[in-house]
Amino acid sequence: MGNDIHTPKMKGMEHVAIAYNGGKELPYFEQTLYFELYNLMFGKKVRKMMLSLPDSRLSTSISTLQDVRADVVICRGFAPHALHDLKKAGIKCLTFEGSTKAALRAYMEGKLEEL
Repeated sequence: MGNDIHTPKMKGMEHVAIAYNGGKELPYFEQTLYFELYNLMFGKKVRKMMLSLPDSRLSTSISTLQDVRADVVICRGFAPHALHDLKKAGIKCLTFEGSTKAALRAYMEGKLEEL
């Protein structure tokens, strides 16, 4: 497995982007400029990276998440238009209130449901 975020996905690999706000409560998708991007292999964390968005435009956010092959986005919430466009792009959307670390743990334990 290479160190590049654009490395082709292997079987069992999943990319999970969790909105980041300096370790505080997760922000809403539309307010997010940073994500912690986790690579999971068969449900176990294998790598974590920070992802910085160039701006907060919806189209930019979605295309950047597609570029890093995000399968899942976890935020505090989503506006209806953002939710629609993310789902259209094939990205699962989940909500969580708490820190990124707690959100990842809840996701890996199967406690979050797709919107």
